[in-house]
This record gives sequence, structure tokens and C-alpha cells, in this order.
Amino acid sequence: MVISFLKQHVPLFDHKSWQPFYCGTCATAKSTPRLARARTKIPKESPLDLLVSNVMGPFATDPQGFRYLVTVREHTLTYSLVYPLKPCSETPKAILDVIKQLQVRLWSTPKALWTDNAKEFTSSSFVSSLAKLGVSFYPSLPYSPQENGEAERLNQTMGDMAQSMILESWMPDHFWQFAYALACFLHNRLPNSRFPKSSPHERLFGHLPSIGTKAIVHVPAVQQPHKLAPRGIACCLLKPLMTGSWLLWEPKSNKMIQSAIPIIGRPQNWQFKGVSVSYRQ
Repeated sequence: MVISFLKQHVPLFDHKSWQPFYCGTCATAKSTPRLARARTKIPKESPLDLLVSNVMGPFATDPQGFRYLVTVREHTLTYSLVYPLKPCSETPKAILDVIKQLQVRLWSTPKALWTDNAKEFTSSSFVSSLAKLGVSFYPSLPYSPQENGEAERLNQTMGDMAQSMILESWMPDHFWQFAYALACFLHNRLPNSRFPKSSPHERLFGHLPSIGTKAIVHVPAVQQPHKLAPRGIACCLLKPLMTGSWLLWEPKSNKMIQSAIPIIGRPQNWQFKGVSVSYRQ
């Protein structure tokens, strides 16, 4: 470009003698954002190597007082979770709860967490809690949200699904939490471009949950009759609830139970006689 300019406007100049050079003033005055490259040293080849996360909001305050939403995605298998938050400061607790759920259900701990550089992710107490669990923390560079592009794309996908459901149903906007919960549930049970023949839920847990699938529900310490009593009870899955928990049937006591973190196994045949209703959180 420079040589063409010299030929046209400075014909007497020996353009062959011109050599490219670096102008610091031009580089400073004309600086533009550059695309961030993925950090190749972050482990992400095997399941549970890497979780990516981001926070959405603020939304309109919903009927339960929630205003924010944190999304968490397992990179390799593309399984995703969403958690509503009241203040944004609840983000660390929500992510630590996700990690504990994975430890309970899969007997494994994620190796790394990748987030943006927002203050809710970078607090010293949160980073310390991750280190105690053996989870490496990788925040994006300041003002570079594109580094965590996978989490940003997940937010867009979930948002498109939730907004479509709200518009189609004519529900008020402040029911956004329930639309996002349903969007996440469907997203985890649909094939995607990376895995066209299986769903994220099936890849992570080895099967798709169906009615009658065996699951173990934890019994809180205050409800255990003695110290040597079993800490879990065997149940059958009935259906997922909009809150993200599950409705289960306990054959031994013939009751229905609501649980947020059941350990899901394989289908099991149990005789069904009749059901009384009770709930355990």
C-alpha cells in the first residue's frame, strides 16, 4: 500500500529503496482490539477437565426474589447447569455447590474452572475454596470476555430458548427463571453439532433418565434414626420439576420425595401398590 502511494504521489522517490518500518506513534494512536486466543495449557480433553461459567443479569425481579443467573458448562461433554441468584454475590456458593454435586454423583472433581474477570469470581475466599478442592482457577484477562467465548455462547443459546418460550406462552417477563430452567433441561437432552447422535446428559451419566430409573436420595442427619443408619434411601425417578429438582417414589415407605441431588442409577422394577404424599428437601 505504501509503495503504491509513493508511485502515484511521489514519482521521483526511488520506491525500491523503501523498507517497512514500525511506527510507535501510529500503533498507539490507531490501536484496535485483537481477538484473544484460547489458552492451550488449560486441560480440556477429558470429561470434567474443565468447567466454564458466567453470570447473566440483572433481570426483572422474579416472584421468588431472584435477579441473576449463573450458568456452568462441562466443556468436553457440553452438559450445562443454571442456578438463579438473588444478589450476584451468591455466585461462588452456586459454583461450589455444582462441584460438590459432581463429586457426589460422579465421584470425580473438575480439574479447572474458567470464568471472566468479574469480581464475584475473583474474590480471595472463592479462589481459596477452589484450591482446597483441587480445582485450578483461570479467569479471563480484564476487558477480554471473548476469552471465555464458550460460556458467552451458552448464555446466548439459553437466552434464545428462554425468550422464545416466554414470547410463545405470553407469560410475564418476570417468570424468566422458570424459562431458563426448562431451556437448560431441554438443552441437556438434545443432540448438538459436536455430538449429533447423543445428548449431553447421556454422555455424562451414561444413560437417559426415565420413569422408574433407580436413584439414591441422601437422608439429612437430623432425619437419621441413629449414627449407623444408612445415609441414603433407594427410590424411583418419576419426573423432573421446574425448580431443577426431581420427584421420586420411595417403595419401602410408599411415599413421594422431592430431592435436588439424587444419585441416578439404572432402571429398577418395583411393585407399585399406592402412594401417600410427603416431601423431603
